[in-house]
Amino acid sequence: MARVFLGIGSNLFPESNVFVAVRRLAAALPVTGVSTFHRTAAEGRAGQADFVNGVLAVEADEPPLALRRKLRALEASLGRTRSADKNADRPIDLDLLLYGDLRSSTPPLPHPDIARHAHLAVPLAELAPYLTLPGTRRTLADVAGRFAGHAMTPLPELTEVLRRACGLEDSFIAFDR
Repeated sequence: MARVFLGIGSNLFPESNVFVAVRRLAAALPVTGVSTFHRTAAEGRAGQADFVNGVLAVEADEPPLALRRKLRALEASLGRTRSADKNADRPIDLDLLLYGDLRSSTPPLPHPDIARHAHLAVPLAELAPYLTLPGTRRTLADVAGRFAGHAMTPLPELTEVLRRACGLEDSFIAFDR
């Protein structure tokens, strides 16, 4: 089994779409950690609705491409249609961020946006601060530190509901050993 981190986001009915996605993921994969979820401003388009974002830690035994196909199928089942517009509104966005220490180009691992976006780096560092980002010598805490002061509003009530939906109650498991 590989330790895998999945990014989850939505800006269309975000609380309900994130909840449904997390419940479906928890039914399909052992969830070992749920980061704090945050409300973040949309990037790339003025006037777009805010996003709700967070990260799940799961255990997976299927290869990354098969897992990504499952994530895309779940997105489609929740109404996501992909287009050339990378900044389009979306009911759900599921990203394979890290798959063990695997480095790959298809799918791109580690996900190239980890070091570019606070909504990925900060929740990842919450779950695994001392994990070294594959292909670098930087820990996730170092990567997230770059975003100190970035505007992200924690959503503690939603986070608690999501952790309970995964059977983790009011806690998460950090991989900082």
